[in-house]
Amino acid sequence: MQHSELFVVLLSLIAGFIDSIAGGGGLITIPMWTLVLGPGAHVVATNKVGAFVSCMVALWVYQRHHKIQWKTGLWFLIAISLGSLCGAQLTGLVSPLFFSWLLLLLCPFILVIVWKKERLFAERPDRPVSRRKLLAAGLAVGIYDGFFGPGGGTFMLLALLGLTHMPLMAALALSKLSNSLSAGISLASFTWQGLVDWRWGIIGGASIVLGSFLGARLTTRKSSHVVKPALTIVVILLMTKIVVDLIRSN
Repeated sequence: MQHSELFVVLLSLIAGFIDSIAGGGGLITIPMWTLVLGPGAHVVATNKVGAFVSCMVALWVYQRHHKIQWKTGLWFLIAISLGSLCGAQLTGLVSPLFFSWLLLLLCPFILVIVWKKERLFAERPDRPVSRRKLLAAGLAVGIYDGFFGPGGGTFMLLALLGLTHMPLMAALALSKLSNSLSAGISLASFTWQGLVDWRWGIIGGASIVLGSFLGARLTTRKSSHVVKPALTIVVILLMTKIVVDLIRSN
């Protein structure tokens, strides 16, 4: 195995493991693909192969342990879609630089919430979720994802836990359902445009499948003990990415 292939396998394995638990695997794989393939649209396109299979594997594992409330999930998906459309419209009205600084300031508070709010990850009774809160959570994450994007799956999970008070495993399953749909649509679009490097995508995707399966299995056993550290890693990676982007823009 070549050095570049070993590099992709190892980082994809780590990314799949973290992504299945807390989202944010792209914060690892996008820089990885940029180093291997060079900058360009093909980086995002090839990354979608791993993103899609990672979400599907995690969704399969979580679905086996906690049945997805499909009616609830449908409302959440609709809200995310509407929010994403609204977020895309803000692109020409608000500078991404403003959003970068705002998110950089918010990340430390997110870390405090993750580690101080024990109720956020505590096991809760499985009961009907407020549709109003579900729509609010979906719209908020959709706007972020449509306008900015990095770590969208992570914020999707946090929104479900914080605004709807869903049980942890149910929130994880629903976040992976939403991520699977988004990644699948994107992958189909990139494939149609001929931008996907399938050789590298399959190499990375196979490793991500293993990492995602291991991460999801571990989460079903350890629950919040695994999610909190994984969320911390993702938020730190997000802060690092924002700082690097801000330095490059100056």
